Amino acid sequence: MVTICNRILSVDKRIGSAMVVDERGEIAESLMRGTRLMSDQDIATYTGLWTALIQGIAKQMEKFLGLHRFYSLGYDKLTVFGLPVGNKTIVITARKDLPLATVLSLKNVAEA
Repeated sequence: MVTICNRILSVDKRIGSAMVVDERGEIAESLMRGTRLMSDQDIATYTGLWTALIQGIAKQMEKFLGLHRFYSLGYDKLTVFGLPVGNKTIVITARKDLPLATVLSLKNVAEA
């Protein structure tokens, strides 16, 4: 079965993980390549919390700025991106050299 996460990971080898997170911050689907930097429990906790909080803030800002396209946090070891797709958010981790154009194209990949 080809999932959203499979399709996203196949786009670029610099993408380390892909997750589909619902509006409550629950991970509906997750796939990763390589070695985890955090435990499964920490990933579930922080990804859900991060997504729910940032998505809530972004929704409020839409009143003034229009629809949000993505959000991200950059760290020394990787960058985390969130892309709203319908009522879910696609969360990916990637190397810092992944171009923003590639990240933005993942919304189309997720919707396919």
